[in-house]
Amino acid sequence: MTDLYINPDNPCEHYTYNTSLRLVRQLIAGFRANGLQPGNTVCIHSYNSLIYPLLTLAIIGAGGLPVGTNPSHTGSELGHGVRVAKIKFVLAEPEIMPNMLDALKENGTDTESKLFVLDTSDTAGVLKDQRSWRSLLEHGEQDWIRFDDETRSRETVAQLFYTSGTTGLPKCAMSTHRNQVSEHTLFFEANPRSHPIKLVLAIPFFHVGIAQVFVSVIRQGREAYIMRRFEVEPFLRYNAQYQLTEVFLVPPMVNAIVMSGLADEKHKNYRKDCALRSVRNGHVGAAPCSGDLQARFQQLLGQEQHSHRYGA
Repeated sequence: MTDLYINPDNPCEHYTYNTSLRLVRQLIAGFRANGLQPGNTVCIHSYNSLIYPLLTLAIIGAGGLPVGTNPSHTGSELGHGVRVAKIKFVLAEPEIMPNMLDALKENGTDTESKLFVLDTSDTAGVLKDQRSWRSLLEHGEQDWIRFDDETRSRETVAQLFYTSGTTGLPKCAMSTHRNQVSEHTLFFEANPRSHPIKLVLAIPFFHVGIAQVFVSVIRQGREAYIMRRFEVEPFLRYNAQYQLTEVFLVPPMVNAIVMSGLADEKHKNYRKDCALRSVRNGHVGAAPCSGDLQARFQQLLGQEQHSHRYGA
């Protein structure tokens, strides 16, 4: 069975379709047992992780609205997010918990009683008066909310995303169930590949296109290697090591790769273990990307030029 969400530093740490399905069902039961009501917003305050997409799917399945927050935000910035999204539950990593606690205190809410620690081991980072996210797995399994109604799918919000805040304070954008399915269908099923999609997911999950992380991996049975955060050398090394076939990036990442020279056979910094020659398609979006930068990046990819797509 295909491994789906994979730790690139330790591939033995992964989720298959079956283990993902079981975990999502357990989490759905756990959220409901802890009082999650349809329409409640659940915040994931975390860097990328294997569990992040499954938490998101479980929150949606339980009828809640998942929203991710920027791990680098201050308590004041997070406080704005708590107010805008009307957050009722929080899952947060221990090392970035203090700012979230400040945000909850600033808003004078009782959300702290609905806070779970995204700890990386059974006890690490969990204080005496806190609960690990693993406590959500102690309530059996339940199925997710289902409906086959075009009007409901078009009008029912499934997930929230904060905007970047370039024109003021971040807003909270809504994505419906129909939008989640349509993004995947238009981007992947309407443009079928002749090769399996194997990739590294390095774009921040709190501010990422829905399809690539939360829908398409499970829908298509992809190998998806999860980076906690983007770094040029490890990103390139994973692509070469696992012979990955597609990359999804934003312009600053593309620029960092090009400028490093690590994947450029003509550059003095070139390293064979960082080559991108297995990559068939490169995709970049979310901001303008100059034609020159696109051309320089495309030269680093595989030689079968006819198979390349480059989304800008």
